[in-house]
Amino acid sequence: MESPLQNKSASPLEIELTVSCTDLLKRDALSNSDPVCILKVPSLEKEGEWEEKGRTEKLKDTLNPQWVTDFVLEYRFEERQLLRFEVIDIDEETKFDPLGHLECSLGELVAKQSSGFSGQLVNEDKTPAGKGKIFVQAEELDVQGAKETVELVFEGQNLDDKDIFDKSDPFMEISKVNDDGGFSM
Repeated sequence: MESPLQNKSASPLEIELTVSCTDLLKRDALSNSDPVCILKVPSLEKEGEWEEKGRTEKLKDTLNPQWVTDFVLEYRFEERQLLRFEVIDIDEETKFDPLGHLECSLGELVAKQSSGFSGQLVNEDKTPAGKGKIFVQAEELDVQGAKETVELVFEGQNLDDKDIFDKSDPFMEISKVNDDGGFSM
């Protein structure tokens, strides 16, 4: 049976991209970086420039971020769609430090759908940005089934108090299983 990703005559597919990084540069003196990943696409108005398509949330004090915010793009098989993932350390609203970037095509990400895509982050001069790596998991969205809604309610009772002088701050993480058997938050 032919996969929809191989069907050239099919209408565009919705692809969800989940992004994480490891070994980012430490740009802050007293703490780890507060990274954000910005997805950019080539500008239609200014050749050679990139425009922002979306960004993740800022994660505090980590060199190995696993962002919750995903990017959803329309994949057109017959067209080469270039992407640029820029990872930055945001200290204030207007102050940031670059942590590296990666350029690839959406087709490369879709081709590695089962195993995930990874690449070395580089600086603007194409030198490695330390040991920083970026990982992108592409997953085809089921647009027809996307209209279904599920509501989950969770409650914790009689939880252990883990703090000595204060109450604990419990939280719960939910992960989904990827095609390769791994998990994404």
